[in-house]
Amino acid sequence: MKKRCSLLVVGGMLAVSPLIFQGTASAAATAHPTGCSAQKVLSDAVGAQCTKSNGGHYKAIANCKAVVGGTEFSREAGVWKSSGLSIVYCPSGSYVTDAGYMTKAS
Repeated sequence: MKKRCSLLVVGGMLAVSPLIFQGTASAAATAHPTGCSAQKVLSDAVGAQCTKSNGGHYKAIANCKAVVGGTEFSREAGVWKSSGLSIVYCPSGSYVTDAGYMTKAS
């Protein structure tokens, strides 16, 4: 009886181990983009781009300031990019005070 019990435990561990290793392998394949930069491209727009996506995505962020009232707020591009230029605009009546970007690993 003891032999059967230990065989079930070992068999159960062997059945679960491929699932554990599979999860780690796929997680390691995706990383955050590298070589990223952002800059003001117009008085009301920010552009961001990364040289290597590494399987991840990025998008531009603009800190904007209203001309009337001086209220500051931030805007981010609506679409995550894996290549090319990501652009975000400040709304009418505001301008860019700072440029940035955000990344994610998927």
